[in-house]
Amino acid sequence: MLGNLSCLHNSIFLSVRWFAVLYCFLAGWQLSAQTAIRSKHFIFYSTPENLKTVERGLQRLEELRAAIQALHGKQWASTSPLRIWMPANEAAWKKFAATNAEQGIFVSGQGQDWVVVNPWSQNFLEVLSHEYIHAVLNRTLPNLPTWFEEGICEYYSNLLLRRKGARFEVVVGQPPARHQKLLDGIPSIDINQLAGQPMRIDTYASAWAVAYHLWPGYREGDKFPAKLSIGPFPPRIIPIDFEAPERTQSLLSRREINELELEFRNQFPSANQPVEAETAQAEANFIEGLRLSDLGQTLQAIPLLEKACALRPSNSTWWTALALAYQENKQTIEARQAIEKAIATAKNETESTAAKSLQKSIN
Repeated sequence: MLGNLSCLHNSIFLSVRWFAVLYCFLAGWQLSAQTAIRSKHFIFYSTPENLKTVERGLQRLEELRAAIQALHGKQWASTSPLRIWMPANEAAWKKFAATNAEQGIFVSGQGQDWVVVNPWSQNFLEVLSHEYIHAVLNRTLPNLPTWFEEGICEYYSNLLLRRKGARFEVVVGQPPARHQKLLDGIPSIDINQLAGQPMRIDTYASAWAVAYHLWPGYREGDKFPAKLSIGPFPPRIIPIDFEAPERTQSLLSRREINELELEFRNQFPSANQPVEAETAQAEANFIEGLRLSDLGQTLQAIPLLEKACALRPSNSTWWTALALAYQENKQTIEARQAIEKAIATAKNETESTAAKSLQKSIN
């Protein structure tokens, strides 16, 4: 039954549930992201005017990802591409920023993680790097104290990758200039006091200093000292292998933009905001079809799943679900057609793997 979809690929199933039950925020607001630039591990949505900035950002993210894996192992890399959105203008950015000082936001969902960045930030690459580390820590060490997590993100924010002969080397541990000025002359940090303070610019500087001394040797569950002496911060250099990733660029269709907008806004739920009627109907059909399939009522489920896919033809996960329903009902030709559409519309490696796995069992 379609309940087996969770066994086929549990993360896809959770993504569907997450996508279907969250509702919208900022009614009438438009995403204004007509271009998608992809590398192997990231998808960057923006407007055509910001392509050079996006290309720099993608390069930085791939460098940072390679460095993090070299330092901590492959388990620190997500299998699902991180999505980044760059607003079209500062007014759009300010709709998401909690304060004027905020320059980047990380938002986690069950199926997808998002980073939103202000392209007009004076430290754009540092902000982007900081938010990416939030995404990594959210999956690997989700129970860190907030101040320590922020310190770790700052620790990697100005990471430098440079060529050294035939290889590359990573330089970390250089204090950002804004922190160095605040740390000059401070002999030690009271960690209990730091943990009880709200995050401000001086708090970020102290958190960075603690992370410098305790990271990356920290292990989950380790106790923090009451007070930590700080001193010089010599940079740390680690040799790594790195291959610059290929990038692809594509223009999004109007339907893809609408779907992307809805998915993104669902990450910022707000009460009493309407969902577009067509989208609501598609989701209702899919959820009811999935429920009937779980009960073994495949014949009743298929028409609902067909309607959902007709309304949202670029949703790979839904095509996979429909293909599985056809397979359960011994409609092999229809199952093959549906799974081909699932593969063609897959937006990331997770969706593609799930669809191809089912395709093998159908054929």
